[in-house]
Amino acid sequence: MTKLITDFLAYLKAVFGETWKKVLTLFDILGIALFFYPTLAESLISNESLVRTIGGLIFFISFLLANFSLYSELAESTSYQADIRLEVVEKGFTPSYGSGRSPFREVPKSPYGFDKQGLPDWCYLWANISVVNIGYEKGQLAWELDRAKTRLPSLFAPDKIRVEFYLPASLEGRNSSRADFFLDVLLTEREPHAFAQSLKALVKSKQGYQIMLRHKTKRVGGESETRPLFIKGDFQDFYQKILTYWDNNGFKDLVDLARVPKP
Repeated sequence: MTKLITDFLAYLKAVFGETWKKVLTLFDILGIALFFYPTLAESLISNESLVRTIGGLIFFISFLLANFSLYSELAESTSYQADIRLEVVEKGFTPSYGSGRSPFREVPKSPYGFDKQGLPDWCYLWANISVVNIGYEKGQLAWELDRAKTRLPSLFAPDKIRVEFYLPASLEGRNSSRADFFLDVLLTEREPHAFAQSLKALVKSKQGYQIMLRHKTKRVGGESETRPLFIKGDFQDFYQKILTYWDNNGFKDLVDLARVPKP
């Protein structure tokens, strides 16, 4: 509340201070006109309504110009500085694949991303992010995962994750790019039949996931305000990929346990 009052007083000072400067300037112009045309003063003195109209117009025009001047300064200062914005273009949640190294030392990588019991080695969320600098300066993006605002169902271990965000080192003004985001996560259930039942319950409950990133722009003279980026989705595609693998690789018992009856 104190900051609001301080900001309001600063606004009044900026606008009315500038307004009086312009009013005095306009009165200077009026004084020059009266000096060269003395008869104009007589007509003004004899016409009170005209004087009030001229005075009101002078104040209104000055107030309008002062506000426009303040707006122009604010618009110039905010649009020139680097200001990087993020937006989710595509996203998904999937079981692990056989390519690449395991992100977790304690979990070996299987040839097809599933172990001999039919369970995914791990799971991961991916997102393709649009990165746009709406300012004119070059800027860099600083970010962090907000674990308190990140939501994963109990089938996944929130303390067993690895995050990667492949951002450009910096971004020129009025430019855009794309960045890939990955969040690898381990399962909390490693017994195949219990996992199949938990997977079925997860899909029936229609639970989703929420990942929150906090990001800000590093620029000349400091940093921008911190903004949130939410990555949200459900587990339907994740569920279908696992059932397809089980169905194609002889895990019929797991398919039967995890199958959600059609309504």
